[in-house]
Amino acid sequence: MAINFYKAQGVTVVPGTERPFLGNLVEYGKYDKEAKLSEEPLPGRSMWLFNKMLDDGTGYKPEEHKVILLNLFGTARLNF
Repeated sequence: MAINFYKAQGVTVVPGTERPFLGNLVEYGKYDKEAKLSEEPLPGRSMWLFNKMLDDGTGYKPEEHKVILLNLFGTARLNF
């Protein structure tokens, strides 16, 4: 996957995307564990991941991340 190409285009790359094959599935597994333990419903997987991985301490701001790159089973997935 050409992650540097996407970065050069201004795409936000979620940490973990660089892992071959598995990519962000590791983080999705963390979501499943947290969802089982949570008393409150969690947001959808991708939104949860963005909140966890792209929060700079002041909260996830979608306007700062117009396009986000994920890696699921070695397949690049762009989220707009």
